[in-house]
Amino acid sequence: GASTIGLDVAIGTGAAAADTVTIAGAATGSTTILADALGTQPGVLVNGLVLVDAGAGSSAGAFTLGGIPASSGLVGYSLGFDAANTTYALYGTPTDAAYQLVEASEGAREAFYRGGDAWSGHMRSLRDAGAAEDGARRGSALWGQMYGSLSRTRAAQDVAAFGQTRSVRLDHRQDIYGGQIGYDLGGLGDRHGSVVGMTGGYANSTLDFRGSAGRLRYETANAGLYAGIVAGAAFVNLIGRYEHLWARAVLPGAGVRQRFDGHTLGGKAEAGLRLGGERFYAEPSVSVDYARTSLDTLDLAPTTIDFDRAEGLRGSAGMRLGSVMGTGQTRTTVYLSG
Repeated sequence: GASTIGLDVAIGTGAAAADTVTIAGAATGSTTILADALGTQPGVLVNGLVLVDAGAGSSAGAFTLGGIPASSGLVGYSLGFDAANTTYALYGTPTDAAYQLVEASEGAREAFYRGGDAWSGHMRSLRDAGAAEDGARRGSALWGQMYGSLSRTRAAQDVAAFGQTRSVRLDHRQDIYGGQIGYDLGGLGDRHGSVVGMTGGYANSTLDFRGSAGRLRYETANAGLYAGIVAGAAFVNLIGRYEHLWARAVLPGAGVRQRFDGHTLGGKAEAGLRLGGERFYAEPSVSVDYARTSLDTLDLAPTTIDFDRAEGLRGSAGMRLGSVMGTGQTRTTVYLSG
């Protein structure tokens, strides 16, 4: 039948201890364990604290956990059954909110990539201008690019902690808005030319998790150096950038509202061919982005989140088909890319 027992449980950062019920025979039926968490500190991981030691033939559902929060901060508590030893033990493992924090590095990396994409857009405009039949080389010029994007990601992970496995959904949406400015020295002509320059930018981004009120917010500022060269039909562009970020994690379900800093160091290389003329051209190209993100450690006492250095490599290949229309100082470039 159904019954209830109370056990004293003490969970601390140093150790965990609890009263233990010993049953000589098989444990069956349905019993709720009211865990009186004496001296409990919320958010402490627990690895298999035995509450019941039963005999052979015990059923996995003979005991359930009560009297203790299902989750406390970034740690969730559950009762696990060890069939080999016929014991019922308390486990404290990371909650969904804890795994959401893992996405902080990915969100920072995506914001970094967008700044590189803005620079790529500028280099495309230089090629279009330089390829014009009467296009003149520029000695120097100030440029700017504004951008905005919205992406949706569906993600699921099978995770394990202390032998306890489960699936975690990390679906999220991220918007990124910002701008990149720079200064060119040199210029690109029809079939030759080179340019070097410096660039800087700012971006604001929010990453919202689906199915919860959790979100990560970023503000970033970056600076970098770049170079580009055109030789005949071929072109090569390179950029290296450093980006500092100011982030805030807001996870209401876990009681987390924490600010932290970080930085991303990386670059982008792209190469391709520009085939055709001003009226119509085809531009096959490839590019590679590299980003290495480091985030500050989060001290959410007694839980500490220590982010590993995250590295990302993104490659792409595509084709741009376009045409430059107009004469003199007024020109319009129309293209399709994919």
